[in-house]
Amino acid sequence: MPIASNEPSGTWTVRVTELIGGSSTVESFSVEPVAPGARVIAPAPDLSTFALWSFDRDDPACEALWADYEAQHRGRARVVEDGKSGGCLESFASVDDSAEGLEISRAPAIGPSGRFSVECWLKPKPEMVEASMSMLLDCNYHLCTHESARANGGFALFLKRGKDGLRPRVILGFGDRTVSFIAAPVQLEAGTWYHIGFVHDAAGAVTVYLDGTEIGGGKVAAGATAPARHALIIGGRVGSTHTGCAAFIDEVRLAAE
Repeated sequence: MPIASNEPSGTWTVRVTELIGGSSTVESFSVEPVAPGARVIAPAPDLSTFALWSFDRDDPACEALWADYEAQHRGRARVVEDGKSGGCLESFASVDDSAEGLEISRAPAIGPSGRFSVECWLKPKPEMVEASMSMLLDCNYHLCTHESARANGGFALFLKRGKDGLRPRVILGFGDRTVSFIAAPVQLEAGTWYHIGFVHDAAGAVTVYLDGTEIGGGKVAAGATAPARHALIIGGRVGSTHTGCAAFIDEVRLAAE
């Protein structure tokens, strides 16, 4: 059962009463204490989750809570134990242009037209820390403005290394163009879980977060994003020159108004 990030620790008791018949069931569960500073606040807690992949079963299609999405593994991607919470997706870097990650079939809900947020937990492998580019999520494909009829929609979230370090980047398609929003450089250590995500306000402004702290973004003269015209890939790029992500990914959450 998902518990809000600000729930106090201790034993909780829940009573569920049937609307018809009136019989009740009482269940208890525990919330473990969390060290100060360890809690991570969602980028936009007021938004409603419409898709969540928690990877707690071998079949990722069963884990898209709140909606039904078809999913299939690409390349070496697989569900493993020891995630941030339960299982997680193990993804890999692309080798010889191999397609990697988990592919979620294209659906109208992915790439909402209003204000929305995208977030996930990420634990880098050693090779990711040194990689020039690691794709966390992608349903944009081209990553830049393109004349193709299927371009300039959806979003992407990836990490790209530059002279000043590793920077998170958000790509948004606005229908007639694709825009890149760049966050401040970050230091990521292999084997450590990080919470990363962004919020788009449906008016051209993007805010990027790492472990609950704002680390950059930007604003352009634009409105809502255009619908995604490609599948959503978790841990890889849709196509063209394939880019993977040598990491463990968990709790991929999409939320909107």
